[in-house]
Amino acid sequence: MEKGWVVLAAVISGFSVFLNKFGVAGIDPVLFATMKNVLVAIAVLTLTFALKDAASLKRLQRSEWVRLVLVGLVGGAIPFALFFTGLSMTAASSAALVQKTLFLWVGIGAVLFLREKIDWWLGAAAAFLFAGNLFLLRLHGWSFGAGELLILIATLLWAGETLLSKRLLETLPSRIVVLGRMGFGSVFLIAWLLVAGKVSLVTTLNASALGWVLLTSALLVAYVLTFYEGLKRTSASFATTVLLVAAAITGALEMLWTGVWSAPLVVGSLLVLGGLVLAMTRVVRSLRASQAM
Repeated sequence: MEKGWVVLAAVISGFSVFLNKFGVAGIDPVLFATMKNVLVAIAVLTLTFALKDAASLKRLQRSEWVRLVLVGLVGGAIPFALFFTGLSMTAASSAALVQKTLFLWVGIGAVLFLREKIDWWLGAAAAFLFAGNLFLLRLHGWSFGAGELLILIATLLWAGETLLSKRLLETLPSRIVVLGRMGFGSVFLIAWLLVAGKVSLVTTLNASALGWVLLTSALLVAYVLTFYEGLKRTSASFATTVLLVAAAITGALEMLWTGVWSAPLVVGSLLVLGGLVLAMTRVVRSLRASQAM
């Protein structure tokens, strides 16, 4: 099933977020993100040549190169710096809520710029998924400050990058778009670290930290390859809505790890599951309708 790619991406994201909490501990977050992006870019570049997609790079037009650089800047670089800076200024739960609005901005942009149609099935699924995330985040006394503003700007940039990538995916292989996002994004992040004087922090990492970087990088490779392949095959609004499922997976892993079962996590997970069922029911109905024609 073509839309199964984004479901798989959401599952990978759920595990990845859980493990990243361990991996980023004791490491500068922007350095952590930069190292992962560089490793992912190398892995995708290797895969591109192994699968003989390198010819696609040679056929790229100047306008496509410019847009790939833009994808790297607004998707793989600036948002990471803004997000992690904002995260250092506010609570993780507040940051997560703002970042979870990605599906909303992508949905609005998809209707306005991509001419996508969002029916009530997807709207209802999005409502269930977002409500579930509110329970999963267990917010208390949430407020909007400077940290949340930075994270909102990062989220809006990620939404714009998703829409731009969707356009590029109409003519380019998903691996080429991923390479642009992670490759050019890595270049910009390295430049940021040089300006901030943080590149030397790499030498302070021990074997355990490097192991976490490698593990989470492998998950990131799997995530970007599956998500962008799914984005190529389905609508941008559907792809980003299904990503909300990741929070339920992360929450379930946290409960299993800690052994603490809380009512908000259980209710949130059930709401997310209901949203996923609605979304996938819409997919099945669409497939049956197309087969009947």
